[in-house]
Amino acid sequence: MNGYYWLTARARLKPLHVWLLVIGAAGWWLAGWFSNEATVWLDPATGIALAVILNSAIKLWIAIEAGQQISEDRRAGAMELLLSTPLTVKDLLTGQFMALRRQFLGPLLVIMVIEVSLMTVSLRSQYEKQTLYLWLAGMFMLLADVVALVFTSMAVALTAKNQSQMIITTVFRILVLPWFVFWIVIALANFWALLGPNAHEGFSWQFNLGLWFGLGLLADLVFGTLAARCLLTKFRQLATERFDGPVARTKWRWFSRKALAVSEIANVAITSTEQPALPATPRRRHRRFALALATAIALLAVGSLYVYRQLYPKLPGPVMIQLAAGESLANLRVFPGAGGFYLVMPDDSLWRWGQGPRQNRSDPIIPRLLDETNRWRSVGAADNGVYGLRTDGTIWLSMLGPDGSLIWTRQIGSDRDWESLTVGRGHHGAIKRNGTLWMWGNNHVRQLGVDIPALQAEPIQVGTNRNWQTVRPRGQGTLGLQTDGSLWFWGEVSYLFKNNTRTNQIFPQPTLYCRETNWTTLAERQATYARDSAG
Repeated sequence: MNGYYWLTARARLKPLHVWLLVIGAAGWWLAGWFSNEATVWLDPATGIALAVILNSAIKLWIAIEAGQQISEDRRAGAMELLLSTPLTVKDLLTGQFMALRRQFLGPLLVIMVIEVSLMTVSLRSQYEKQTLYLWLAGMFMLLADVVALVFTSMAVALTAKNQSQMIITTVFRILVLPWFVFWIVIALANFWALLGPNAHEGFSWQFNLGLWFGLGLLADLVFGTLAARCLLTKFRQLATERFDGPVARTKWRWFSRKALAVSEIANVAITSTEQPALPATPRRRHRRFALALATAIALLAVGSLYVYRQLYPKLPGPVMIQLAAGESLANLRVFPGAGGFYLVMPDDSLWRWGQGPRQNRSDPIIPRLLDETNRWRSVGAADNGVYGLRTDGTIWLSMLGPDGSLIWTRQIGSDRDWESLTVGRGHHGAIKRNGTLWMWGNNHVRQLGVDIPALQAEPIQVGTNRNWQTVRPRGQGTLGLQTDGSLWFWGEVSYLFKNNTRTNQIFPQPTLYCRETNWTTLAERQATYARDSAG
């Protein structure tokens, strides 16, 4: 039995308090899910907000508890008595780690399970690479921060004047400092971007997420390593410092000028009374300043190079594709897809150019023939595969094979009179020759235009109108244009109109956007733009 573990874990209700935090957060989410619209609580933003609350609370709690017992024992003089017993420094550290494990390990594992569950649910309803990477980075940073907070809090407790200073110092180094540097870099990068030719374009989410993750991990490695080294090599020296007088603790508290001055005066008085040597503090301080300045310059150079490459990327040269003799480009159809393009050639054959969907990473340099039969009119890539409209009026769903080929799995519906096809991320639409609109796919927020909150595998008719011209799925909403020039929308409004005051309001059926009937076209793919007759 570890004696220091017994001393630290005497408060038996401490683990229960942490469990109450986890249970309360889970109960809050479940209560909201049962009492309100379920899709709002399954939205990725809601899950990420809950994860941020849980992660921040558990990190702050660990920062307070990790060094609390050491700080109290050191201030009360009990640490000196403990070090005079057969207990070794290793026993003290092991006891503290055991107490923290008893208090936080179980709730921390449950928090990880909750976050993995929320990530799975949110990605299943709407897959986005940005959401996936954000979840993974947040969960990994939670574990890294916890380890760094434990070591840093215990090490700072040996030198801090009181518990308040210990908590503030620990939280600042591990949690606040990376965010402070992050916002400074982002502000400078955005200011620099305004001076470039692409001032209207912001930095990608990969840049922002990578910068945040890199700075957080760097702070954990630097401060966590220094703290672990301090605990293993200077624990006894720092713990008894208040009784032995100031000693050289500059390797840890390099920011304390007062401690450095007192330490150097004591060293000078001991070493020589006739002709004291020059103190080494200025030289050491200059070395550290030079090291910090060199590190800052190196980071600034790397960041500047990355920003420069973002502003002035080296784009590959255009690739020219030449058709066979006698063929014309008048009937060439190009459809954007994930990581590339789908081409329907003038002879109605289907080709692919680029990497294709994420299931396959083949990289054809030139367009690759997918189906040599002359039967295709249009195609579109979605999360669950590739949809194609054939010349015979049928719609088919395919998957991408291991070699990059298309494997047509099933026909969508049984009708053979489809006129046009529009493919979204999770829901899709098609218009028949008689002008009726049909949609299928995810309908949890009524983005299909029917009040049936469930997945629709087969096309269902939207309204009774027979004058639909085109439709554009966007996020969890849909825009539709009729032949009389009227503009309609349905689904969740926040995905269609960012500046609309009716945010998150759901319209289960097609709703007229305005009284004007001068709309002519809708933008392709994911942009919610419409053009009127005035241009």
